[in-house]
Amino acid sequence: MRAFLTFALLPMLCLLPSPAQAQAQIDPVVIEALTQLRADDVRVATIAYGIATASADICPVTQPLTGMVVHDLSQYTDRFREGAVRLFGADRGIAVEGVVPGSPADRAGLKPNDLLVAIDTVGLDRLPGSKDHMPSVRAWIDQAMADGKAVVRLVRDGRPMVIVLDGVKGCASQIEIRPSEEYNGWADGTTAQLSSAMVDFTRDDDELATVIAHEMAHNILRHRARLNAAGLQRGLLARFGRNARLVRQTEIEADRLAVYLIARAGHDPHAATRFWDRLLDQHGPGIIADGTHLGRSKQTALVEGVAREVDALRAAGKPLVPPLLKGPPPPLD
Repeated sequence: MRAFLTFALLPMLCLLPSPAQAQAQIDPVVIEALTQLRADDVRVATIAYGIATASADICPVTQPLTGMVVHDLSQYTDRFREGAVRLFGADRGIAVEGVVPGSPADRAGLKPNDLLVAIDTVGLDRLPGSKDHMPSVRAWIDQAMADGKAVVRLVRDGRPMVIVLDGVKGCASQIEIRPSEEYNGWADGTTAQLSSAMVDFTRDDDELATVIAHEMAHNILRHRARLNAAGLQRGLLARFGRNARLVRQTEIEADRLAVYLIARAGHDPHAATRFWDRLLDQHGPGIIADGTHLGRSKQTALVEGVAREVDALRAAGKPLVPPLLKGPPPPLD
């Protein structure tokens, strides 16, 4: 019932300033930063969508993907909140930040700044009281799309609309950017995150695909669950002895699988060599000094070796099926 009450507020939405008026009232630096953030989010989502759909046939766990990138005010820091409100209308609720070109969301006609009111029977105005409720929102969207299709109620320019959103099968793994000056990435089993510094460091889409695929590979290979099953001690203890060796094993597996994933999505597999060589040359040893990651020479030799393996398979006309996904992943030891 609450989802439909949102339509009673439609006249108020007409009072929002036009995009031109909004931009005139915001610090140009903030406008530039928010515009770039939106572009980066869509760029990352587009590359991740391509990787996930290209390897859907070999991923052990898949889900229907929409190509819709959503956001709301809770994701913005204090400095950018006013700008996000004026530029995107981010205080109105869950909205479409961007759309992956050629995706189901694009074909259905979704557009940036569309306000999402409900998906199937779930009203998106019913949000938990936490500061960051986007994980719950994404979970609701995934649940609604579980059968491959959902009815989406939205508001565009003050007008209510209803569209039917189909899904495309892809590897199950969310991907997002976390504002940070650290050169790093994280994966928790379902979501993969990249620091904004890491995204900015990449020179082209092939290199960005390398970073995205590496973090997605952690989730595809169930590394968090396998590390837990192996009795990994987290925190400072994870950097020493058996713990460091277990983490290093997952990093090597993610590096290997990532090269296959980017190649299957049409990216240059040798981009992994270029990216890691430059990153570790300019910003190493950093986190790799603790023994959980390979050093520069071993890292580049590893990914270049896998890239040549991919080249050989292609030359022989054989399918690019990574050995790591030819059966259940072995226990870590």
